[in-house]
Amino acid sequence: MRLFALADRRRPRLLAAFGADGPDVESVALSSGGGRLATAGLDGSVRLWDITEPRAPRLLAAFTGHDGPIWEIVFAPDGRYVATGADDGTARLWDVRDPGRPRRLATLTGHERVVHGLALSPDGRTLVTTSYDDTVRVWDVRDPAAPRHLATMTGHGEDVGTAAFSPTAALSPPAATTAPPGCGMSPTRAARASSPRSAATPGR
Repeated sequence: MRLFALADRRRPRLLAAFGADGPDVESVALSSGGGRLATAGLDGSVRLWDITEPRAPRLLAAFTGHDGPIWEIVFAPDGRYVATGADDGTARLWDVRDPGRPRRLATLTGHERVVHGLALSPDGRTLVTTSYDDTVRVWDVRDPAAPRHLATMTGHGEDVGTAAFSPTAALSPPAATTAPPGCGMSPTRAARASSPRSAATPGR
């Protein structure tokens, strides 16, 4: 992995290269304050790094729990936990308030195939999971130790690889956009997410 300084966006500057002795990394996430980095590996492991000194990243913890590769990792907006989605068809929530001693909070089940994408709403109240079972699941994660399944969205007719929430505070609740792996979403499809109470799910 590599960290770059973008103070001059025309001339990115390498700050650090690290983790070469670890597993192949599939997904990375930064805490909202920028001081912690989470990486998810194809070996099913998660690593937490202290990057408050970006020239000298420091490994805080490495932990496992999934059965198979982890495809996505995201930080909660308040940094209290990370969520992971994996090959074993589950998503998991991990308490990282003590980054040296992460602990599992909850396992989200219900998908029948790989959980490939995750998205947390800007207020941290809602998690969306996407899967190769062609579905999207919506979860209430206000209490991350006891998440509740709210809804399942269908209609893609193919793998759903990713999701994103609208960052617009005026949308209540936030609208979500989902897409299959490798889907280039057109402006027309993206615009469907502009309705406060609708979700765009572009498929074939």
